[in-house]
Amino acid sequence: MSFDPLSLLMGLVLAHLVGDFLLQPSAWVAERYRLRHRSKHLLQHAGLHGLLTGVCCWRRVPSSPGDWPRWRSVAWRWPPATG
Repeated sequence: MSFDPLSLLMGLVLAHLVGDFLLQPSAWVAERYRLRHRSKHLLQHAGLHGLLTGVCCWRRVPSSPGDWPRWRSVAWRWPPATG
């Protein structure tokens, strides 16, 4: 599977939206607003986002050493050069 940064970005955005709007019960939201940072559901929500991120990155991040130079070249070009 080839590495495509745009594919990874779109997958992460979609996973975040799914985690925030489809998989988060209203009871979690109510408790997080009531207890703020002390809510146990905040940790569950963060864990859910971590799981979705892991699923998104599972096959998209290069794993073989031959693909790492391309990965590094994408990472070092951010932010894009102007001029």
